[in-house]
Amino acid sequence: DQKAAMANATKLLKKGGHVGLADFFLKGNYDDCLSPLFRRLRAVESILHKAWFAMDHVHLLSDKQLEGFDGLETVWDNRFRGAIPFMPFFQPYHGVYIMRKAK
Repeated sequence: DQKAAMANATKLLKKGGHVGLADFFLKGNYDDCLSPLFRRLRAVESILHKAWFAMDHVHLLSDKQLEGFDGLETVWDNRFRGAIPFMPFFQPYHGVYIMRKAK
């Protein structure tokens, strides 16, 4: 359970402590800034990435999953594209998301 794991990690952190996630992401940092046409194309691409990775039981992180961490504030959110071995045309977003304990 992702929520329970993050809640336990947060309990172990002292005030000002950091926790980081390195994973695959469903969306890039600037997908909301795209024009309507390219936003639709990115949505289709995201659906394809999600379906492809789900076949191997890999679940890409959505923005909703990154919002619900009580007591943590976002310090760093860097997402970038990277190729998959043997499939250079398939470039999902992966990156690092770092949060700091506020309370």
